[in-house]
Amino acid sequence: MHNNKISLLSLLISIILSNTIYASDADTTNASKGISICYIQNGLQLGLENYYFQNEKYKIIGAASVLFQRFPSYYSSAGLVVSSSLRKTGKKGWYYEHGIKFGYLGSYYDFDMYKVKSDGSIVNIGRTWRSSVILGYSVGFGYDFSKKTKANLQLFFKPGLYYRFPNNDNVFYLNNYSIEIGLILHPKWFK
Repeated sequence: MHNNKISLLSLLISIILSNTIYASDADTTNASKGISICYIQNGLQLGLENYYFQNEKYKIIGAASVLFQRFPSYYSSAGLVVSSSLRKTGKKGWYYEHGIKFGYLGSYYDFDMYKVKSDGSIVNIGRTWRSSVILGYSVGFGYDFSKKTKANLQLFFKPGLYYRFPNNDNVFYLNNYSIEIGLILHPKWFK
């Protein structure tokens, strides 16, 4: 619960202190880069977005992000994710996006792990760091404030499915979905 409060507090501080998101008189709807900050289950994800192609309705987005999670009494994890997505924005600012993700996720478990040796004996290997490759697909819904205001800011909700390989913890429901809630900033100094 403590980590959830820290993540939520970080989001709120970002919004409150984001006077750099207000644009000048220039057209802000065609920003070519963005900074994303979002809450994920028991953690935080920070990323950079680059818009490879954009027109009035569509954007093709490449992104890289780092994530940190803490599941109390279970595990802590950190990772690096790259993604590619297609976003369609309506005239009123509402948008839909979908895309694929690929990355690395490492987890440190809060309890001793055991391994079965080839002779059938069980050995305590202690608390270990486990590495995984992740592959996922997400669908996002959001609102782009720059379509109607001078605030160059987007809010989003992005559920997704992903798979970890190898699946070290054997708890399927922890490995098959993600929920991201966050914002994307386009500060004037980040071009």
